Amino acid sequence: MSETNRLDAALHKAFLTMPDCIVMYYLDLSTGLLMGMKSNNQMPQEAIDLIAAVMTDMFQGPNVSMMETLARKYQGMPEDEHFFQTILTMNGMGLQLAIRGKRYPDYVTVFYCRSTANLGMIMARARMAIPMIEEGM
Repeated sequence: MSETNRLDAALHKAFLTMPDCIVMYYLDLSTGLLMGMKSNNQMPQEAIDLIAAVMTDMFQGPNVSMMETLARKYQGMPEDEHFFQTILTMNGMGLQLAIRGKRYPDYVTVFYCRSTANLGMIMARARMAIPMIEEGM
């Protein structure tokens, strides 16, 4: 099975286990490229591109990079660690949980779920899905 097929299969399996998930995507922060996506509905390309850009900014925008530099200098944060590992955003339409990979820290898996979803269940299932998705790489 090719690398692309393994990743696609892992994303599909994770998507099916996530309650009330609308869209899930896997993003390479170092390039801003969307590596894979699963969704219940069609999304316009401009929305997909914007989502990738926003997540890249949230995890490693210029202010985040400056904060990491200060944390390394004053708090002893390891050089190979990033300040943000998990980011949760919520609005009236849904919740978005973004988790940086442990094995591949330049990759982020994002789960966008309905606002009615159980947050605890989303977090637990997302954390279980990350190693499976990273295996697909």
